[in-house]
Amino acid sequence: MPLFLKKGPIHLKKFTQVPRVWISTLVSGGFSSVIDWLTTAGGKVSAFAVLAMALVITGDVMSRWLFGAPTPWAMESAGYLLVIAVPLALAYTLKVGGHIRVTIFVSRLPRKAQDWLKVITSIMGLGYTIVLCYLTWKQAFTSFTFKTTSGTAIEVMVWPFQVAIPVGLALISLVLILNIYRETKVALGKPGNANQEKRQVGS
Repeated sequence: MPLFLKKGPIHLKKFTQVPRVWISTLVSGGFSSVIDWLTTAGGKVSAFAVLAMALVITGDVMSRWLFGAPTPWAMESAGYLLVIAVPLALAYTLKVGGHIRVTIFVSRLPRKAQDWLKVITSIMGLGYTIVLCYLTWKQAFTSFTFKTTSGTAIEVMVWPFQVAIPVGLALISLVLILNIYRETKVALGKPGNANQEKRQVGS
């Protein structure tokens, strides 16, 4: 038998191992770092939006107190800032484990069942956020196409604020994808660098 045929299975085995190494390195390294940066940026924008909303409402209260009349744009502006703040904070909150979890029943399950339940819920959450991302992006694009305005006294374009919703949902989808990868490794009994990856993304 020719020598290259004898060595074929060995080379094939090495060849099939390479993509798995690349995927593991990509997810635990570059992909994780990009998600970390994006979610942190989204969290900072959300924080600034909340601060701006607080200042706007405070200004409106002061206007009522000093001049006896509210500002005509304060409440509407606060509503737009809220639309920015909430979606962009979702991914960061998920990354740091800040979302509310009810574990009264889950905590009674065996550890293996808990691990797989995390995978299942993350997959279900990913499907839900992808659908919502598509629908909200479609709505924002429609508003952009038809130049839809608020129809109120200040008459602003609504699509820049609507875009924040699919952007936030896209970010949380990325975090869910990373969570599914990690949780699957733990459920399969291959934690590997799962703890290290968690610390890296959560830093």
